[in-house]
Amino acid sequence: MKQYWLSSFFIFLSITSYSQENELNFFADAMINTASKLNRDFAQNRFSQLLVEKINTNKSDLTFLDSLRGLSILKLKEYKVRLITWQNKNDDLSFNHFGIIVKENGEIKRLKDSSVKLGEADYEILTPESWYGAYYYEAKFDTLSNHYLLFGFNGKNGDQYEKLIDVLTVNEKGDFVFGKEIFLIKEDTNRPDIKTRINVQYSPSSVIACRHDTDSDMLIHDYTANVTADFDGKNLGKIPDGTYVGYERKGNLWKKIDQLQNTAIQEIKPDYNTKRDNSKPDILGRKRKGN
Repeated sequence: MKQYWLSSFFIFLSITSYSQENELNFFADAMINTASKLNRDFAQNRFSQLLVEKINTNKSDLTFLDSLRGLSILKLKEYKVRLITWQNKNDDLSFNHFGIIVKENGEIKRLKDSSVKLGEADYEILTPESWYGAYYYEAKFDTLSNHYLLFGFNGKNGDQYEKLIDVLTVNEKGDFVFGKEIFLIKEDTNRPDIKTRINVQYSPSSVIACRHDTDSDMLIHDYTANVTADFDGKNLGKIPDGTYVGYERKGNLWKKIDQLQNTAIQEIKPDYNTKRDNSKPDILGRKRKGN
């Protein structure tokens, strides 16, 4: 009888766990794709609640996190944590950002998006409670400095989005810290300009890149310039102009290069005054007429 009860109990737990996982994926999808803002917010709140509940009841096996859809899950192996971020959209095309850090033992550290209140935070050192919200799409561990470079998207402003490079470290107390003075913008013997994170602003109508280039070991992003439409004078916002900004290593810093050298493409114009050589076959190998 006892064995039967235990078997039934474990079957119940399995069904419950499967049901929770389905619910998580359902609400993750709804908070992104539902047409109504009210329903998107409801789905996000329910998703956040279910996510924490399932982590707390599955602390010994967190692999279910890696199969969830609609959010970013980055395994930061050097810190033995998962960095999980997600977002939902407002009617004005801006985004709300959410995140948690989950340790191997199931301990959760919530991230509170303060980017609207902070404004520009290029020189700020921030805690999880004052996080510069982002949906992180890539993380790179820097073995030279023992920190993670985080590449993400912030959509706090519906008229102007941002790609950013942030830095995640763990201090002596074991606390997570966002931002670090490593981005050398301008060298000066008296007072160099060093930022704690990089923000690249661009128009929602355009697409930009912001990444680490493995071959050159450089941080690279599009350069964006403010553009005004020709006909109606409407400001289109910041648009990529085809050039790139780079950051190269200089000791423990990343030194800014304002404009990377692009490979020039020579424009070849046809010479309409040159007589066609009919002695040669065409591109299909056929003999030309008159030969």
